[in-house]
Amino acid sequence: MGAQARRRGMRAGAGPRRGQTAGTLAGKGGSCYDRGQSAGNHLGVCAMPDRSSDRQLMVASQIAPRGVADARVLDAMRSVPREEFVPPAQRADAYADHPLPIGSGQTISQPYIVAMMLEAAEIAPGDRVLEIGAGSGYAAAVASRLAAGVCAVERIGDLARAAAARLARLGYGNVEVRHDDGTG
Repeated sequence: MGAQARRRGMRAGAGPRRGQTAGTLAGKGGSCYDRGQSAGNHLGVCAMPDRSSDRQLMVASQIAPRGVADARVLDAMRSVPREEFVPPAQRADAYADHPLPIGSGQTISQPYIVAMMLEAAEIAPGDRVLEIGAGSGYAAAVASRLAAGVCAVERIGDLARAAAARLARLGYGNVEVRHDDGTG
């Protein structure tokens, strides 16, 4: 892939690219991942178990007790389905109090760390956020609930493409993911 193509932004709200489908993939058996689909090769909607109670518990037991008090940050953490941002093999631990591998030698940050960083940033509703190191797109998704828009930069192409597709599939239209390494 050329440098110009690598630097081209992948807007989360964009439609399907050549070879991708935008159809609904929901059905019995849970997620698309259970049926052999990968996170980066479709933009469909998948049926997932409701884990909102897990998100509530994560905020109540891991984040708020450690001093994160901004109500907007806590609400954002409760609203983003972290299980969608981790590989299928890690889904059971999506709300665990530690980082998880996401592929390409990278990890998704511990939920508390994401909440602490976002609270420290003091993001206002009209702000635009720049995130360096998009990974799976989880922190960008949470930040998108606080800001007018998020531009997330990721140096690993596979992660950038998967994050852009995932964010689009989940409806995070105010997030743009860019593949770039900052050297050029």
